[in-house]
Amino acid sequence: MISIYFEDHTRIGGLKEPTIKYANRVIEHLGMDDYDDHTLELNLTETGISYVVGDKDHTVVYVCVDQEFGRNLAHEFVHVWQLVSGKYKDFESDLPYMKQPWEIEAYAREDEIFEACRLDGQTN
Repeated sequence: MISIYFEDHTRIGGLKEPTIKYANRVIEHLGMDDYDDHTLELNLTETGISYVVGDKDHTVVYVCVDQEFGRNLAHEFVHVWQLVSGKYKDFESDLPYMKQPWEIEAYAREDEIFEACRLDGQTN
């Protein structure tokens, strides 16, 4: 099972329990619940962009808590899956952002993952 560490912030600390519950649903949906020895750090931010850094053993996910939070988290977790599954070893490319194969896949899957994993009453 992937271990999740949640960086708590005073203003958004109340999101910890539902975020971890949703994150675990996404992990299970992506089939990552069978990956042992992977550490995932989840950092919520109030402003900025969402992104992933790391490798197949350890990833850090930064997700902006905005109106598209659920979809953003699903998108970034596709990148985690791409790393831990070995589909991509890094995200280096000279291609424009929207033509990078890992971004095409993450954008294509984010709505489906959100719909399959969202919590009762979760709208974004």
